[in-house]
Order: sequence, then structure tokens, then C-alpha cells
Amino acid sequence: MCLRCCCDPYPSVDITCAFTKDSADEQLKRVQAQAVEACQNFGCFHVTIDPSKLEPSKLENAQLLQDESKVKQAMEQIFDKDFLDSHTGGEQIKVVPFLNRHKTMSYAKYRGRAAESGSSSNTEPKQSWEIFRCKNGLSGESFSETDSGDLSLLEKYTKIFHQVSLSLFQNVFQLPNMFIEEKDCTCGKYDCSLCTMDLLRVFRYDALEREEIMNSLGSSPHTDWGSLTVVWQDSKGGLQIYCHKHEKWNNVNLNLDNDKKVKLFIHVGDFTSLALSDINSSSINWPSPLHRVLCPTRSDELTKDNGDTRLSLVYFSYPKRGISIQDASQSKMAAESMATSNDFPFDRYMVLHNQSNNEKVSPSAKETYERMKSIPFDKVIEEKWKQVQR
Repeated sequence: MCLRCCCDPYPSVDITCAFTKDSADEQLKRVQAQAVEACQNFGCFHVTIDPSKLEPSKLENAQLLQDESKVKQAMEQIFDKDFLDSHTGGEQIKVVPFLNRHKTMSYAKYRGRAAESGSSSNTEPKQSWEIFRCKNGLSGESFSETDSGDLSLLEKYTKIFHQVSLSLFQNVFQLPNMFIEEKDCTCGKYDCSLCTMDLLRVFRYDALEREEIMNSLGSSPHTDWGSLTVVWQDSKGGLQIYCHKHEKWNNVNLNLDNDKKVKLFIHVGDFTSLALSDINSSSINWPSPLHRVLCPTRSDELTKDNGDTRLSLVYFSYPKRGISIQDASQSKMAAESMATSNDFPFDRYMVLHNQSNNEKVSPSAKETYERMKSIPFDKVIEEKWKQVQR
């Protein structure tokens, strides 16, 4: 298999017109070509959006992501020690309720430092809050009785990222709608499963001494499991993409000019990559990037943590419930055969690895693919969460 270089710089695509133009517009066609080429060559690309050119209904609350300092200030509040003590009682995993925009109860989950991402055992120096797009997401779990309105902003961020994901799949990539659940949550009171697996996680990475950073990664090397990942990261950076051809880690450098555009980073997930790849001929058409996150360097022992930490918002978009990799492959590729090649690099996909800490012998990545390719992907993800949430 011929390896393509996916070293930086990564392409940047202004997708503002994807919210305003019809499919026949020449500007949109250029954006479509740029984005697809980026996915084919890198599996990732920068996105910019100019909210001043959009009607609010086209991308609701997009202006919330324009000012880095305001995003960080809002997110630091929900990681503040007093806030955490008040709403989690010092527990490392805690579900906290809050009133959403409909004045009904929603839930967010706090996660303390743990072994996640690609880590097999080491505790990663980060904390997170997570919220599902489905309002049923955490409602079955026990939670504190104190409402926290501070968390309601997470729902607004979730809505923005979903709209971006939806526009990319429908208007830019023009992939079948089974790659993403476009409908808002319609779960009834007695529904017991999520109508969509999509979720937003807000990460706060600890600042470390320079000599600690490579031995204690913020997020260990991994690929993301789903359809697409949308990332907002602050100006400290830290996100890195691996080039298999040159065996090199590359920084995802940020465009720091103050042009008031929303700046995001997009990368393809395992589901989309496997669904669009030609497994039979060992060809990866849209790679799922191997990536990691480095913690920021502590600038001064006397500096408050808030000045050194790194913040990111990461939205994980998943296919519709009931859809398998095989379903999506047949819809896009009209493949004559789902036969698997011995040369296809299945080992690159984290969704095909057992990420639990047990010592039992696991099947190979190829064997796992053969087993899961026809299983609804939401069932696959439920098992994956059990592996990493240790």
C-alpha cells in the first residue's frame, strides 16, 4: 500500500457559503472540492466560518465561539474548584443537572483524571465535562440535587457543532444522511436508549513541567471512532497529527489573526474512513487521523493554573442508530464485495482495538472488523465506552 504524506500544513477551508448557497453555486462547488480533497489527502482540515455573513437561523449562536477569551472564561468556571466541590462533592465521576433553554432538566457528566483515549493504563492529566445531544443521555443515572445553570452553555455549543457537522455532510461532502443523525432529539419520557450518540466533551488539560509532557500525554495517540470530529482549541494548541509515511508528529498550528471568524478543526472518524475505504484493494480513501494532545508547559510555579491550562471543545458526531459500516459502504460505494484484504491497515483504527485493561487475548483488528462491519454502529460504540470508561 502506498503511504500518503499527511504532514502539516493542513488545508483551511472557509465553509461560510455552505450555510448560504445552493448546490449549483460555483463558490460552494469550490468549497466542496477543497474539503473532499483535504479529507482524501489528510483526513483533516481547518474550517473557518464568518458569522457576520450568516442569518442567525443558519448557524445559531455561532458568535459564541468568536472570542477565545470569553470561551475560556466561561469554561474555566465549570472547572473551578469551588464549582466542582459544590456540584460533584469531590467525586471523580458525577452527573449534574441543569435547566436547559426549554426550562426542562438536562444533564452533564463530570469526569476527573483517568486513563482514556489511547492510554492503556496511565492517568491522563485532564478533566472533562460531557453532554449528549440526546436529552435522555444521562437521565437514568444518579445525580446531585443542585441545579447548575452554568452548564447550560454546553447545550448551545453542542447545537453549533451539530449544525457544522450537518452542513459538512449534507452540503459539502454530500454523503448519504445515514452518516449523521440530522434530527433533533425527540425522545419521549419512557424511552430507554439514545436517539443519537452524538456528544460534546469539554477538556481542561493540566499544565506540566517541560520534562513531564512527553511522559504524561494529555490525550494518548488514538483515532476517533465515529463519523466526524469537530474541535475548537485555544491558542495554546497541543493537538498533533501523525504522518505514517514520515513517522512524524505534526502540530495543528492555529491561525491566530483577530478576524472574528469561528475557527475549528475537522477530522474524519473511523466509521467514515472504513465505510468509504476500498477494503478489498487495501485503499484508504479518507484516512482517520492518528492524533494526540500535549499538555501545555507550566510557565511559572507561582502562576495560577488558569493561566497555563489548555481548553478544548470536542464534538463527536456518529451515524444514525441502526446503521452499520456495511450499510454506509453499500450506500456510497455500491461495493460488489465486502471481502477484506490481508494488506489493509486495520491496526490503525482504534475502534477495532480492545481498549480495556484486561489481560485476555483479544482478536486481531481484522477479525474485529469482520465481526462488527454488519452490527449497528451504536451497539459498537456502547461497547467501546465500556472499554475506556474505566
